Amino acid sequence: MLAKPALLEGLVRAGISLRKLNALPAASGLRLKLGLLEDRSPAPVVSLRQTPSQGEILYFTGCLARHLQPSVATATEKLLQQCGLSSAAPEGQTCCGLAAWSGGSREQARELAKKNIEVFADSSEMIITSCASCSSHLFTYPDLFAPDDPWHKRACAFAERVREFTDFFRTSLPTPDRKKTGKKVFYHDPCHLKFTGKGRQTPRELLKKMGLQVVESCQGSSCCGQGGLFHLAYPASSAAIFAKTAEGALVHQPDYVTTTCSGCLMQYQEGFARSQEETEVIHLALLLDALYGRD
Repeated sequence: MLAKPALLEGLVRAGISLRKLNALPAASGLRLKLGLLEDRSPAPVVSLRQTPSQGEILYFTGCLARHLQPSVATATEKLLQQCGLSSAAPEGQTCCGLAAWSGGSREQARELAKKNIEVFADSSEMIITSCASCSSHLFTYPDLFAPDDPWHKRACAFAERVREFTDFFRTSLPTPDRKKTGKKVFYHDPCHLKFTGKGRQTPRELLKKMGLQVVESCQGSSCCGQGGLFHLAYPASSAAIFAKTAEGALVHQPDYVTTTCSGCLMQYQEGFARSQEETEVIHLALLLDALYGRD
């Protein structure tokens, strides 16, 4: 089932079931990243309204929230509701194509991009995604096509509608009840985000606005070692990089480790489960949603 059985063991320990791993469709970049060998194309696990209405935010779920951890999609929907917004996840959307592009399958990446551009073309509203890697690649869709290619213009219009998760919610989320906040949080910077504009500053501003105490690594911001396909090609190096990064992340004994990158999230979840580290690793959408409580 997996090219790396040890990876499967760690992911299952982290709470990602074999059924969900087996359910990833053939086009999913996570199938490639995880070394899944079988090709399967079942219905997605997540159940969100798929037909958008006028003026609704459109949600690009990404493979993690759609197939492996649907609670991330549910939490994102609830956060949008906290902002007074309704949302829909258009039917037919597929993998963003980052893994295919990075792995050299350029035509496959273009076909995935075309599919997503088509699916989201029925509306001109904003597109939000809960995965930093997905948003980084969606922004680059115009670069996938030559300037004289008709798809280039469509890709530009699509990319202009995309908003990065923390950038959007930093200005849109209301402040929660302070009695439910104050936890120490280590935020892991996804490499796809931290080298762009305010990619390091914005997530921290959001966390502080929500009343959370942000703690930093004594080593500074560093890669988790997952690196898309890197951890499959160089597992020993990947593990060594993660061990050093995790050591820095835990130095101030945070209550949570959080991030918005699907690859980074699974790297921490799998790594902590393997080492029996009890600090909770949680997607930022779930962490923020929990602050509002459900009395």
